[in-house]
Amino acid sequence: MDFSSKYILDESGVEEEAEDECEDVLDDFDPEAEGFGGYECAIMDEVEEEDQQPPAGKPSKSLNTNKMSLSLCKLVDEPAEQAVDVSELITCSNPNSCGAVLSYIDQLEDIPDDDTAKFWTCKFCGLKQRIAKMSPLERQDVIYCERPCEPLDNTVVGPQTTVFVMDISGSMSKSMTINPATISPSLKDLASTEQRELFAALCPEMVGQQLPGVTEVTRLQVVKDAVMEGLKKMNPCDRAGLVVFNNEVTIYGDGTAPPTVVSGGQLFDRKELLRISGELTSLSPLTNEAKQRLLGIVNSLKEGGETAVGPALYLGVALASQAKVAKVVLCTDGLANVGLGTLENVTSEQETDAKEFYERVITECQHSGVSVQLLSFSDCTVGVETQLGAVPVETGGMILKSTDREPDLSQILGSVLTNEIIATRADARLVVHQKMFAKLPGAGEEDLESSVSHMMGNISRCKKQCYAFGVKPEAGQDAPVPSSDEVPQPTEYPFQFQINFTSMEGRVVTRVWTEKKPVTTSRTEAEQNCDVSAQTDNFLLGSATELLSTPGPQLLRKAKQIVSECESLQQRQGHGQVREMLSKFRQCVTKIAQLQKIDEDSALFLRSLQTGA
Repeated sequence: MDFSSKYILDESGVEEEAEDECEDVLDDFDPEAEGFGGYECAIMDEVEEEDQQPPAGKPSKSLNTNKMSLSLCKLVDEPAEQAVDVSELITCSNPNSCGAVLSYIDQLEDIPDDDTAKFWTCKFCGLKQRIAKMSPLERQDVIYCERPCEPLDNTVVGPQTTVFVMDISGSMSKSMTINPATISPSLKDLASTEQRELFAALCPEMVGQQLPGVTEVTRLQVVKDAVMEGLKKMNPCDRAGLVVFNNEVTIYGDGTAPPTVVSGGQLFDRKELLRISGELTSLSPLTNEAKQRLLGIVNSLKEGGETAVGPALYLGVALASQAKVAKVVLCTDGLANVGLGTLENVTSEQETDAKEFYERVITECQHSGVSVQLLSFSDCTVGVETQLGAVPVETGGMILKSTDREPDLSQILGSVLTNEIIATRADARLVVHQKMFAKLPGAGEEDLESSVSHMMGNISRCKKQCYAFGVKPEAGQDAPVPSSDEVPQPTEYPFQFQINFTSMEGRVVTRVWTEKKPVTTSRTEAEQNCDVSAQTDNFLLGSATELLSTPGPQLLRKAKQIVSECESLQQRQGHGQVREMLSKFRQCVTKIAQLQKIDEDSALFLRSLQTGA
């Protein structure tokens, strides 16, 4: 576990100080002011040089050091320190849902006249309970699974299942100027072929004559080329499916059966989509014949109509979920504007409905081992800041767009298809001491609980999980403890991160990290013992999530708070990539504060921090 500081900070008045700083910033801000530079001067006291430090004797703005994270690549890159049979996993039976697992920090007491059991007093909640006698746990990092003597084999790679969900709406006909010298040969051939076909239809007399070189391609041509190149690289044992959409959704599957067309009122009917998804047939291995059939379908696609992103994504996920682990690649160039999940020109009620719809898609993906990848173009608005943009983040996927200089998506799609999934069907839980609270970034302050659980689904190698924590308000510390013995005020608090997942070889695994951290009531001590690298990582990930989950009316205040902490971190960082990233992040948040909304480009940057891409 990577903590921002060596110490847990327990200091009264911290929130009030932060609020005062924010009020000062708000007093200086003029939302009507024009220009990015003027805004920076107004709200951030911009220094003239990036490496300028605060004057001697003047304290820098405070940091929120009560954050921690865990890089989940450790699931495969770092073997656990101790392996135990799953039958020996013992969880605290506190009726208030403590949820802590017996660990090395716990001391077991003998029970008089009973050699088969021990007393365990939970270090997290204080509950004394009787458990079966077992071998002692000696390490911070323990893995529980069947056959614990056999190491997990994460090199197992079975057949890959990929479902391509392609936008063929009218806007996909938009042309893009390209550089003939850098365009991929396959895209050039595709565009040239379609150019010849168009001239043959419009000017039959020009058939056989030399045509001008390709200088423009349509968005659909770019997507068709990328998907066709992706299909060509897949192995015969892999499985591939195809769903295309405009104002209708057409499910081709693997191309062996007649396509299913979903249209009209069906696109707005969740029960009807559920019925259709239940009737989808499984994908067959991608034999050469099957591959040629899908390539022919993709090559024949024409653009036209509206953009039913939501129903198409839902049905694409349903098609992919028949495999144990699968990827859905959603290629689109615009906002959903028909059917469930519509995002364009919506009322607040429709916006809420769309959010709930994509949250259901996320849940389905997490439970069925599906990752969603979102591909688009640099000049397109697809709703990355909405819950649609959360779908790849929460399912182990990626969000990637082409660049202005190079519209070719084939290389981008290649990186998406090789995005490594290291675990599937994962759920995680962070447990802290009963006198503390833990929460995910962006969660509210209503319920200060001592544990936080959440589904994660597929986990990519670059995934990081971040949490905020703190000591509960004093009123909460007087709550009764379910133990006959009084629990003294601790000088250190325990943390425990638990993750249940299915390994890529198919074994069900629980891995538990347990660690103790000292407590301080001095902000200075907490900041002096700050791990700046970990603090920066935790700040960027946590702040990105907080911004994307902050309601519009509160966004301005949240942005100002984050800019203030970013400035403090910049003062502590030397030169290098980390400082550059903080500068880029600060510019992004400044733009959000100026616009008082999260635009597409800012959302894309924030999502990239969430996914680690």
